[in-house]
Order: sequence, then C-alpha cells, then structure tokens
Amino acid sequence: MIGPAPLLGRNCLVAPGQSTPEAWQPCERLTVALDDDSLPPVLSALAHERRAVVLAVADEVETALNRPSVTSRPPYELGARFPMPREALRALVFANSVDCRRATPGWWLLDAAHRLGARAVDDGRGDVALTDGTRLWLDGGPPRFTAPIDGIGVLHRVCVEHGSLAPPLGNGAAATIVGDGAELEVSRSSGRGVAGCSGVVVFMLAGCSTRRRRRWCR
Repeated sequence: MIGPAPLLGRNCLVAPGQSTPEAWQPCERLTVALDDDSLPPVLSALAHERRAVVLAVADEVETALNRPSVTSRPPYELGARFPMPREALRALVFANSVDCRRATPGWWLLDAAHRLGARAVDDGRGDVALTDGTRLWLDGGPPRFTAPIDGIGVLHRVCVEHGSLAPPLGNGAAATIVGDGAELEVSRSSGRGVAGCSGVVVFMLAGCSTRRRRRWCR
C-alpha cells in the first residue's frame, strides 16, 4: 500500500463514514464540502506546511469538483489572476492524496509514473524504482525543490506531468564575475531544478550588447 510519506505531507481520501486507514490514524480528518469557504485556505496552509490530513470526499462532491468552470466574460477582462476556486480546491484535494475509498488504494501520480516506465515499490525506500534501479519519492504537493530523503531523491509531480522521470540534482546556484567584470556568468550548479530541466544563462555586458544563451529541458 502507498504510505503517507510524512515528510511530503501526503493526504488520504476516504468516503464519508469510512474508517481512517491505520497509516493515517494520527492525522486530522476534514470533510470536503463545496460550500465551505474556509476549507481552501486551510488545505493550502497544510499543503505548504507538509502536514498530511484525511479528507472525506463524497462521490457527488468529486463529480462537482471535476466539472469544468465556465464564464461568459471575455478573456481580456479576466487577466492572469482570475480566480478559479473549484479548480484550486480540486488540486488541493486530489493532487497529493492517496485514494483509499476503494478496496485497492491508488494514486494518480504513481499511475502516471508507472506509465512512464517506473516500477512501484513498497519496502519504504521511495515510491518508485526506475529501470536503472534508482529509487525516488513522488511529491504531489505545491511546486518546490525537496532535498533527498534518507538518500532517496524526490521527484515533483511537475516533472511527471511533463513526461520526465529525471531526478533533480539539487537546487543550488552560483554567480561568478569573470575577468574585468565585463562578463557575468550565472549558472545553475544543480543542472536540473524542480521540473527536471537544465539551464545555463550567460550575460555579456559589453557596451549596449547583451547575449543570452539558454539550454532548457532535455
């Protein structure tokens, strides 16, 4: 069974009235209701604090959350920050949650990693194993870099959603002034960040000319 992974704040989904699985017994239990305006900020805070909870979700609530939001307003009136509360709540409820409402618990992120070639493991040393034997934990929480846990790398869902199982190498960065200061080189020492991308940016400061060189995802 997929475990709660305490350091990653992995939640558990149950049906109303269903008993809490043993692995999540110490966690707080909340009921997901569409008319509860206080729930989204609570779930958001818990997600960023990496505190796992048990979420009771009725079938009709899940159906409503999966229904797309619609507006008749033109896009130029909405802007990039137009709120979509239903989509935000859906992500908070399902993205980092193991679904224990069925006889066999499941998790969409584990299934997605499996489709990319990873193999599920249940010995407590990560969630999946790659074809070369590399073990990885899966993180379905808010986008962020997480250092290896007990020597096992943490792969964020953003990587998996973009078809990558490449483990992040770190999150450090270095900036170096070269020569007389005419060239400033900024490079990401890790090679890959949260989304499994590699990047190098070079700025040449010579008069008014600027050169940028980027190397992004593999």
